[in-house]
Order: sequence, then structure tokens, then C-alpha cells
Amino acid sequence: MTDHSSDANPDSTRVLKCSGTADFLAALPQLAGFTATHSIFVLFFEGSRTREAMRVDLPPDDDPREAADLLEFLSHTIRSFSVNSGRTAAPAIAIMSEQTFADCDGPPWLRLARRIERRLRRDRIYPRELCVRAPDGWVSYLDQAAPRSGRSLDEIERSPIAVAARMARQLVPTLAELGALPPIDPDRVARATSELATLDRSALVASQRAGQREGQDAGQAPELEPVLSARSRVALAPVAARELQDVRSDLSPEAAGRIAHVASDVQGWWHLAMGMITRPEFPGELERDLGERVLSELPVTNANLAARGDLFGAAPGAAGGPSISMAGILAAICPEFTERERLSPVRGRLARTLADLPTVARPGVFALSALVWWLCGSQTTANAHVDAALEIRPEHEVSLMVRGLIAVPVIARQLLVPTAPGSSSPLSPPRAAAS
Repeated sequence: MTDHSSDANPDSTRVLKCSGTADFLAALPQLAGFTATHSIFVLFFEGSRTREAMRVDLPPDDDPREAADLLEFLSHTIRSFSVNSGRTAAPAIAIMSEQTFADCDGPPWLRLARRIERRLRRDRIYPRELCVRAPDGWVSYLDQAAPRSGRSLDEIERSPIAVAARMARQLVPTLAELGALPPIDPDRVARATSELATLDRSALVASQRAGQREGQDAGQAPELEPVLSARSRVALAPVAARELQDVRSDLSPEAAGRIAHVASDVQGWWHLAMGMITRPEFPGELERDLGERVLSELPVTNANLAARGDLFGAAPGAAGGPSISMAGILAAICPEFTERERLSPVRGRLARTLADLPTVARPGVFALSALVWWLCGSQTTANAHVDAALEIRPEHEVSLMVRGLIAVPVIARQLLVPTAPGSSSPLSPPRAAAS
């Protein structure tokens, strides 16, 4: 099994060897990159190595009516993995329970586990593991000889994987701790705020002067100023993208101010986001190929698509031509994104940026952080960051777009296959929480 918890280079990825369920449960925090309760973890494999890890909220209780959507989502996602990988999926599934064996007079969530097993077997999917960990024990539901009172948690703690993690002092965060901001340093905030204010003033003065030059004959200077102000942020976007990705040095407060300045404008945010997903220089190269006007006039969402409730696709425009938007492009390219290791360190640098900024300057950076966390596989943290942006500015256009984009886990966008026209596809997981 492959350890996905590290932010290190992919070449340094460690392989964890599991000889049984206790080893698997000991390895799970490292495989997923975090711990969580009241959750179902699904690990997808290529051969003997894990490829993806997905977390979904457990239903409120063991009532079969509460589990219907969950079963449909798991079935469709796992079947789609089989289709996309060209091989029959044999996932490992672990339930992290807050209920105890003593409370349930036996294994917690037993009825749900049996329903998952039956549904997957109906799909000709045979899990390599289906187990539960509770506060007072664990068992594999596939073990016919498992004690009803559960096996001792000491078996997990004595696993060579758990012992090695303790010796290496590996600390795996909880789901609630993911995406938490570092402590606020007033001196850093003052420096970042000063840099942001200087850049904002410079952009405004430069746009006013340029607007006067370009619009003086037609009397259009006031209309040109926002456009020219956005151009100054676009020009700085490659610098900001490189500062977020350069892990060789600590992020300075001044860099935080520059990142916030770029992300405060729709066009700047777009160039910064695309530069992080691809290369810092790519949006500029694309703009030169297509023409500056094409990207500068690109809407956040498309009105034609929004009218029918689809903000994230592409459809013919009113005149029959192509109709694209930032949302549509992101929805098209993000499922193809596979460089999580490259973006993983960016999450910490965005957190440092947010901690260095005054609250009013945070929405654009929170939206960017939400996109990065989502691409790295944590929808729950992504939702928390976009919610934080919208709490500051409820009408923040980019954050509203990102909220719609991340409503579906990135792994689901990567795995789910199209359904026949007119049929329904359970694209969204039940109860909003796949990570």
C-alpha cells in the first residue's frame, strides 16, 4: 500500500506492507493523510498499491432507509473505477465508528456493512477488506470467526506500521485540523497589509493614467480603469504562483500581500489558479495564442448554462457559437489533474498567506485554497474554506463558482462514467462529505 500522507516528492513515496486487517487499520491514517470518525473510508487499488482514498460521512443511523443514497453512490463510484482502470475493483472499506461494541452488543454498523457487501457483490465487486474500528475494539466483517465483542485495539497499536510511525514521530492530523490556519503574527499581518495597500494604490494610479491616455478621445477613461487595474494583477500572477509553489524558502509577509492583491480580482484569480494547476507562465502563453480579449472577457460562469442550472459545462451560445466560462474550463480540466504531490505543499503556504492577511482581504485566497484542497482530495476542508470566504463576502463571485465546482468530490469527477441520456447519475455523495 502506498503512503499518501507525505508532501514529499513522489519519488520518495513509501510503501506500507499490510499482512492483515490490524495492519490495514494501522496504516489507514497514513494512506488517507488524516483521521476521522463517523466516516467510511474507501481505498482504491492498482494491483497491491493504493491509488486513491475517499472518505464519506456515515448516515445518521443504521436504518436501511438512511443508507440508500450512500449505497448507490458507493456502487456507482466503485463500478466506475473498474471501468476507468480496465480491471475489476477490489476496494478496501473501513468504517470509523463513534459507537462502541458495548453500545451495539456486537460490531457497530453491522447491518450497514452487510448491505454494502450485498450491494457490491451484486455488482460483482468483492472487497478485499470490509472492517470497523470503534473506540473499544475492531473487527473485519469478512472474518466469520471475529469475536462479537471485538478484537483488542492493542493489536493495531502493536502493528509494525503503527510502531514505525510512533518511532518516526509521524503526526497525522484529524479531519477537523486539516486546513487550519497557523497562529497569527501581528508583525507579519502589518507587513502583508502594507504590501497589499501599496500594490492596490499602484494599480489604481497606473490604471487611471493609462485609462486617461487610452480613453481621452472617446471619453471612456472611467470605463477602462477597472479593466486596466485587472491587467496589473494579471501581470503579477506568475510571480504570485511561483511564490506559492517555491518551497525552498519560507513565504514572506510581502509575498502574502502580493498573492492577496492578485487574487482580489477575478482575472487575477483566474490567472493565478490556472498557473498553479498548470505552470505559472501558461495562462500568459494561452492569452498570447488566443488574444488578450478572449481571456479578459471570460465570464466566471455562463449565463446560458446558469439559466438551466448547469454552471460547469459547455453549451452552444445564443448565436450558436461556443459558450465557455471559468467554471466550465475548471470543470473540464480538474478531473484530469493528477499532480497532487506538487500541490500538497501549496496548501500550507496558502494557510500562511491567509493568516497574514486582514479578514477583508481573504475571500479570493480562501477560494484559491478551497480549489487546491479539493484537487488534493479533501472536499470537506475545501468546503470549509469556501464557506469562510462567503462568510466574509456572501456575494463573492469566484467563491460562489468554486462552491459549485467542489460540490462533487474530485475523485468522483475523475471516476464517474457518463450515464445514458435521460438517466440519473448519483454524482453527489450523500450528506456532503467526501474527502
